[in-house]
Amino acid sequence: MKRYLLLISIFVLTISWVFAQEKGMNESLQLEKSKLFTQKGEKAEARGEVSEAVEAYIDAYEACKNNIHPLLKLSSLYMKLGSFKLASRYLSEIPIDKLNEKGRSEVLTLIGKIAVNEKNLGKAADSFKKAVKFNSYNTAANARLALINLMHGMTSRAEELVAQEESFQLYNPEDLGMCLALDFHSVNLARAYDTCELLSKNYFTVNKKAGVLERICKHPLFLFISYLPLFLNKTLMVIYFAVMFTALGLSASALTKKTVIWHVLAFVCSGSLLMFLANYYSINDVYYSLLTGYCYVYDGIWILPKIIIALHLVALSLFAIFPMFRLLKENMRPVTFELLGIWLFCFFFSIFVLSFQSRLDGFTRFVYMAVGLFFSILSSLIMPLGRLLIYNISKYTGIQFLKNVSDTEVPDGNMNFTEAKLLQTKMWSLINAGNLEEAISIGRKVGSEENFRSYPKIWSAYIVALILNEDFESASRNILGYSQVFMGTEYFEIGQIYEALLKSEKGDYPVAYKLVNAISEEGAKSFDPDETAVSLLILGRCCLNIKDTVQAHINFNKAFASARSMLLKHIILTELVELDLTMNAKQALAKWKIQLNTLSGEGMLCNYRLLIKSMLAFSENKASEAFQFAKDSVEGAKISRAIYWYGHLLCLVDKVPDAEALLQKMTIGSYSTDRLMNEVTSKGLV
Repeated sequence: MKRYLLLISIFVLTISWVFAQEKGMNESLQLEKSKLFTQKGEKAEARGEVSEAVEAYIDAYEACKNNIHPLLKLSSLYMKLGSFKLASRYLSEIPIDKLNEKGRSEVLTLIGKIAVNEKNLGKAADSFKKAVKFNSYNTAANARLALINLMHGMTSRAEELVAQEESFQLYNPEDLGMCLALDFHSVNLARAYDTCELLSKNYFTVNKKAGVLERICKHPLFLFISYLPLFLNKTLMVIYFAVMFTALGLSASALTKKTVIWHVLAFVCSGSLLMFLANYYSINDVYYSLLTGYCYVYDGIWILPKIIIALHLVALSLFAIFPMFRLLKENMRPVTFELLGIWLFCFFFSIFVLSFQSRLDGFTRFVYMAVGLFFSILSSLIMPLGRLLIYNISKYTGIQFLKNVSDTEVPDGNMNFTEAKLLQTKMWSLINAGNLEEAISIGRKVGSEENFRSYPKIWSAYIVALILNEDFESASRNILGYSQVFMGTEYFEIGQIYEALLKSEKGDYPVAYKLVNAISEEGAKSFDPDETAVSLLILGRCCLNIKDTVQAHINFNKAFASARSMLLKHIILTELVELDLTMNAKQALAKWKIQLNTLSGEGMLCNYRLLIKSMLAFSENKASEAFQFAKDSVEGAKISRAIYWYGHLLCLVDKVPDAEALLQKMTIGSYSTDRLMNEVTSKGLV
């Protein structure tokens, strides 16, 4: 009996051993099969084939329920896709209590990441804390726990978690951004630069064909400089920018003779405050984006961080730009507040541009853009040539508000660069519109020889206004001074043009012709369209003087086509109409009648149009209209050409005394005055 029992026991044990071996072999095969599916999923995920990766991970888990690695992969993948419920579902299937400490730490890290994306930072911190407790080498949990502590103001606890790290070389690339933020906040600048080197290395490992610009922007030094102001703690950041802006203010002050100290102080305070507010209202969003790994550059949360980075780089670049202004004469350099205004303009204009590029909803984007544009306009008024830009915009748009805020008065003493350019533009605008008296008034106020020496365009505008306003004596005196000052310079030949214009107004055509012909070919090429038109106008008058009407007509036509100034167009059209009237060119006169309707303007320009209408009416034998237009053309503006024409019409109907009385209103020495005097004299003799 005992023998039988022994045999039965041996048989049972043998069968059990065989089944155990077979089961072990099956489990081993299942595990290998699961690993193969997992590897397949990892490759599909790396290629971006999400559905294939999900299917492979599920197959891997079905192949071996004891292998939790596919579940971790599935959870991580669904997290990246933003499907946090699915990620949580697969994590919940993992028997966490049966895992070793390292496995528990990994699962808890994923749970913490999901909690972060669900904006439950309390739960996330608890999960990361447990994960670090189970595995002190869990770098992903360690970095995130430190950053959450930093977000909650527990700076010392955050610094303790990474204090023992000499380098973050073993950390995952996706965690290095958090590490960099912690480095700068704790002012561990040496380790921060090492972290920048790691970020740069990882970027170029992935982007091996990066271009030159990318290589500059992703260089460790560039990354270090860029992110420094964003992640410094608030106290150090304010101190850093206060010191930087003070140095920038002193650098700007060194360029000008006189500096108003409160301008520099205002810049330091406003610049530091703007950067502080930008950091204060954006840094937690930046930290949160680092925790989630979500970074879409056109998201609205990146407007302020990008401004901080960009304007820090602008401030640094200004240290190199400001010294370049030394190439200008001292009295032509922008003043201190204009130089500092460059930074303020860049700040607000960046808000406008970045808001436009963002994916904010329409109303919010419009509000941000409007705020940025409004303050950009205001800040542009204190930067070099900013007021000039706004003034020109106001001219073309007709917005009175822009004109009012950008306009300037003639300062006492020397002008700065922007004031000079603005006054220059204003004077030419007034001349072109026929407001000669106002332009002359500005020229007289500018008046000092030092100002005229520094700004020849203002001087030439003043001379032109004097000539066209028939103040020949003052014009002659200023032309002489202009020629002496700018002898041998590029401006000298422009002075020759206006001297020739004066001579032609006075009827001294041989000298006028000589002056125009003396201009070099290079000088003529450098003339603007109006200067070219003036030279052609003078040549046309000279041709008329020698009875070469064909060439005169050609020159006048070219001058009219070249002219941009409305006043100059009126003057040239007057010459053309009178010439065609003399030649009895009816077809040409009909063309000029149509052309006259394209001209506009008030004051003196209106007087010129009435003069032209009178000539056209006379060509059509409408005597009464011609007389009325001529009479109206001499009212309200002193134009010897118009007075001559009215006197000429009076002489034609034998009203010589009335014509002679008009001579008292005309400028002595002008060609038009001489013409009427000769006509009155000859009629009187008859």
